[in-house]
Amino acid sequence: MEPAFTLGPVTSPAELRAEPLRRLFLIWQAAGPGLPLGASLSIPKTDPLHGLLWQFEVMGPCEDFRCVMMGEGTARTYGIDPTGQPVTSLARSPFVGRVISILRLTCRDMAPVRFASESSVIPGRDLYDIEALSLPLGGPGGGVAGIIGATVARDR
Repeated sequence: MEPAFTLGPVTSPAELRAEPLRRLFLIWQAAGPGLPLGASLSIPKTDPLHGLLWQFEVMGPCEDFRCVMMGEGTARTYGIDPTGQPVTSLARSPFVGRVISILRLTCRDMAPVRFASESSVIPGRDLYDIEALSLPLGGPGGGVAGIIGATVARDR
């Protein structure tokens, strides 16, 4: 049986449980109005939030996404660092399926998305209380050009 999870829109930082995700939402919100450009988000590498971040570039009409950056903490959590790779090139698994669903929903709706799960579907990872935030980034021609987010999880 697959662990229970939720995926849906976020309109306020108060809807997020994890403090780092609330901070990221506020940073993203302050970069507005509209969809902020990726360069307008200033998170120093020395900030602990930086290690939780991930960023993807939109490839085509919200169908595939190339990983631009994976923070060290998130790469450890996921057990992979797909920087430079399209998401659809990764081995099919429930985990990759969830990642694709989160990114496509964020891109299609051009709005923040929250993902939460009781436990992980990542093979070999015994994680629980997982929460992620996915935020759209605008491009010079309008629309969604990228997605930035962060994931927080606890080891059992």
